[in-house]
Amino acid sequence: MKELIKKVVNRETIMYLIFGVLTTLVNWVVYRIFDVIFGGGNAAAVSESAGAFDDALNTFAQKGAAGIIAWFAAVTFAYVTNRIFVFSERAYGFKGVALECGRFFGARVLTGIIEILGVPFLIVLGLKAQVFGLDVAKLIISVIIIVLNYVFSKLFVFKKDKEKEA
Repeated sequence: MKELIKKVVNRETIMYLIFGVLTTLVNWVVYRIFDVIFGGGNAAAVSESAGAFDDALNTFAQKGAAGIIAWFAAVTFAYVTNRIFVFSERAYGFKGVALECGRFFGARVLTGIIEILGVPFLIVLGLKAQVFGLDVAKLIISVIIIVLNYVFSKLFVFKKDKEKEA
């Protein structure tokens, strides 16, 4: 049990959690700013004459646009901080960094899709509550995203080079 704790709780995971929280804050702040810009920050900002389908479409458009912008800002912040502070294995040289950055952004596309579509989907399903002006749906999706992003970063982006270990 002690060995498992040492394997899970180490400098890398602690740093990842710290920068994961900061990345999430970047995402939330940017999301909230653009959520207000695009739709007034309401879970479903709709007109009096709009029907249920129009309400859902409007919610997806507003929340989705805010999510795309927030995702890009957060992924950029995460790449820089993960590269500098979290993972000791990283590429060097223009080609190496470009490939690493491409893998990082590529690995984030799946979780980005989950986030961008997941928040409005949960809201349309009825999860319209807010905490501190942020959708509860956004909070739930954010926890899932942090875990998935660590797994993808560890396994596909900042993976140890087998040749270096040999």
